[in-house]
Amino acid sequence: MNRKTTPTQPHLRDTKKQFQGEKYTVTRHFIGNKDVASLIDALARERADRDFRLS
Repeated sequence: MNRKTTPTQPHLRDTKKQFQGEKYTVTRHFIGNKDVASLIDALARERADRDFRLS
């Protein structure tokens, strides 16, 4: 089954245009009120920190 999101899905259409200038992801649409941008940010920081310590 193809899980790729397509513009034919009405709930995903025009999200880029609609939310330009905001930190907005399709993931956030499904999760709801949680701030996905900050979550991803924290995970990236944690991983960078770990990689730095390993080297």
